[in-house]
Amino acid sequence: MPTKTISIELDAYEKLAAAKKGPRDSFSKVIRRTHFENPAPTGADLLGHLDKLFANLPDDGVSLADALAELPEDPPS
Repeated sequence: MPTKTISIELDAYEKLAAAKKGPRDSFSKVIRRTHFENPAPTGADLLGHLDKLFANLPDDGVSLADALAELPEDPPS
């Protein structure tokens, strides 16, 4: 498998080395096991943020879900 050489700061190297499960464990395996704190946002996340944004607008009786339901399935191109 192809490899890529990277430069990392000493504290990051020490964390990687400490996460190894044994001498045959590779840094690649350690990185693949890692769960990073910032997952990619989803459509549901976006809708949740939009709900919060629209909650601060004057109430016209139309919810975000209702407004989205009224959108055509195939928007004009």
